[in-house]
Amino acid sequence: MCVCVCVTVCVVAERDGRVCSAQCTSDGGCWGRGDDQCVACRHYRHARLCVGSCEQSLGLYTINATADCAQCHEQCDDSVDHACTGPVRIYS
Repeated sequence: MCVCVCVTVCVVAERDGRVCSAQCTSDGGCWGRGDDQCVACRHYRHARLCVGSCEQSLGLYTINATADCAQCHEQCDDSVDHACTGPVRIYS
């Protein structure tokens, strides 16, 4: 599933038995084997890591309906659906 974006830079070659992470796009390729080595993410990106989703159970939320995740505030209750919608805790 690796498509090298630059022959001189790409270090992952399918013919050598080394493939990109499943979290990388199939047309974007990667620089190495890990989820942090994708040129482009298949689903979401959290910091430099490609992830399958921005699940609250992982302490993440989606930033403004983009394909980027961010960390929930440490005091957000991840057992309540949609409790985390941003980086700060809102008291009600």
